[in-house]
Amino acid sequence: PRAGAEYDNVRFPQSWASTLPRNELEPGIVSLGSTARMRRFVRRLAAGEALTVSVLGGSVSFGHGASRIGTTDYVSLLRSYLAAAVGMQDGAESSGSASSRQVPKLKNGSVSATPSTYMNLCFRRHIPGEETDLVLVEYAVNDHGGPDSPSRQAHERLVRNLLQLPRQPAVLELLMYRWQSADEFRWPEEVEKVPFRAVSEVALGQLAQYYQLPHLSYRNVIWRGVQRNDPRFARFNTFVDVVHPNDIGMHYVADLVVSLFNVTAEGLIARPWDESDEAALAEPLPEPMFKNNYESATDTCVVGSGFKAHVTQHDGFEWVDEGKHGQSKLGFVATAPGASLTLRLSTVVTPRKPKKNKPEGQGRRLLQEQVGSEAAQEAAAVDNEAVEEVAAVDNETVEEAAAVDNEAAQAQFADEAEDAANRQAQQAADEQARQTVQEVEQQSAVEQAEGQQAVAEQAEGQQAA
Repeated sequence: PRAGAEYDNVRFPQSWASTLPRNELEPGIVSLGSTARMRRFVRRLAAGEALTVSVLGGSVSFGHGASRIGTTDYVSLLRSYLAAAVGMQDGAESSGSASSRQVPKLKNGSVSATPSTYMNLCFRRHIPGEETDLVLVEYAVNDHGGPDSPSRQAHERLVRNLLQLPRQPAVLELLMYRWQSADEFRWPEEVEKVPFRAVSEVALGQLAQYYQLPHLSYRNVIWRGVQRNDPRFARFNTFVDVVHPNDIGMHYVADLVVSLFNVTAEGLIARPWDESDEAALAEPLPEPMFKNNYESATDTCVVGSGFKAHVTQHDGFEWVDEGKHGQSKLGFVATAPGASLTLRLSTVVTPRKPKKNKPEGQGRRLLQEQVGSEAAQEAAAVDNEAVEEVAAVDNETVEEAAAVDNEAAQAQFADEAEDAANRQAQQAADEQARQTVQEVEQQSAVEQAEGQQAVAEQAEGQQAA
């Protein structure tokens, strides 16, 4: 057979037609990064193996802006491409395809109006992490702040978590573009409103380079056309607002992702899979780019119906769903001053430990928060030695204390055995924390009873006198 024929469906799927020529898409491929993981994915895609693709992002990836979410958004277009890439059409085998070939599963875990600070904690709730082979990450228009902001650091922890999923997925950064003017964009009159250099993707691109991730820039695809006043790239032709692409823009985004698959397939033809790829897959994760910014092995995500289970009592709050556009948004809502809500949950943060260091005792915290009450207290910071702290909770904010000794986390991430040991230790410490809190509550009750008795006896003595 002709060399590279096995990649024909990936490169030239019969039912896929790009809306932009290759020379206009290639500038959007900012970096291929360390190619081993993406090469493995494309190689398996061409072979028709069982694969799972996951998407994490905000409203752009959810599909806002598309005329028909589920059909014309870029994630749905990628689903169609993946089916064509294995010789299938709409889930059915095309002529000549082997019965063993499987259409990759695609799970869109995107949540509108959420940044990396949310998804870092909750990604396991939204995608099948245990079986994911490729993760597309899109947060350039959702993450705000400077290069050292909490959102940047949360994004790094998210990336580190994804890179360590069981199937070692390829992690692809898709950097979208946000207009700063709602008016028709014309070059050069409004260039200072959207300077090329002043976008979030600069900081996220640096992070992608640090972890040698492939990353794509939608800004790079459209910018030259904007400079030429090319109507194909005008805001009113490609966006429904300043953030969300319309159907045309969505297809441009899908074209950009597909172009990376094509380039990767061509690389496999030029240099077939070999020992150097295997060696690259075995490379350990580097130290965090931000000092001590280790991902946690014990993140707590409490949202949706799961949040309700952590509420021990509430007064003035109602459980409602404020969701729209097909997305549920469950939560407690209060509309009158003085309402209160009491939560009980763990805020443990346990960084993954380097293999060369044995995990040391970490703080075990059980947080009990009274929202909307000045007298609220939180029982927190019960560590392996059962040290107790009681901290006041402000009636406007809930401060979660999760003191962790990050200085002990140096070198490479812990292996699965160490993670299991950490989880077991956490469970034991959490149980100890619960017992300690119960003892504190019981002791408080005893002291209160004794105090009441002493007052009563004093009153009786005064009355007798």
